[in-house]
Amino acid sequence: MQPLSLSPIGYIRTPFVEKFSTPRQASLTQIPAIIELEKNSFSSAAIKDLEGISHIWVLYVFHLNQNLTLKAKVRPPRSKLPRSLFATRTPHRPNPIGLSLVRLLKIDGATLFIEGVDMVDGSPILDIKPYISAYDRPKGKVSSGWVDKLEPVRTLKVRWQKEALSQLKGLQKSSRRKYITELLRLDPRPRPQRDQKRIFAFYYENMNIHVKYSLEICSVIKVEKAEV
Repeated sequence: MQPLSLSPIGYIRTPFVEKFSTPRQASLTQIPAIIELEKNSFSSAAIKDLEGISHIWVLYVFHLNQNLTLKAKVRPPRSKLPRSLFATRTPHRPNPIGLSLVRLLKIDGATLFIEGVDMVDGSPILDIKPYISAYDRPKGKVSSGWVDKLEPVRTLKVRWQKEALSQLKGLQKSSRRKYITELLRLDPRPRPQRDQKRIFAFYYENMNIHVKYSLEICSVIKVEKAEV
């Protein structure tokens, strides 16, 4: 088979510059982002009729994926056992293409405002398709196989120390507290690091969020401007 050549139609802008703190699934948060189409290639006419559509499918590239070694089985974050590559949503795939269903908030020219993202900032966008409930919602009994047997998604209680709230306010980012809390309650730490007794720092929109964990509680202890 001849190699395929694909060109991005645009790029996404999100609060995440690294994989470490990026949500694992788009539907788990309401974190906002924007998609900027290539204005030289696409005018607003290409997306105008998306107005009135609540959700869109976004196909994009895992551009930070440097793991070129493919494995037939991988271990997803919530699974105790390795699972078949194509039965998971791992970013380590033969072709590093992601697919996310996000809510479309509004359109302004060639820019789409969305929420509920699990993409790293700058991810190249390959395509956008409308979610159509008549076609995209399966009929009859639906099964997710091994995923249905997992325990519910684990969530933590998030507590903000007064000093951290003051620092957030000083950076004029108080409105971001809701989204940072959404992120932290899902425990973005990699599984091998969850037993480590240390302070973790997560990046969110030009800020470093310092937290510590105790059982089922995540405490935000410091917020500072990130050095870029």
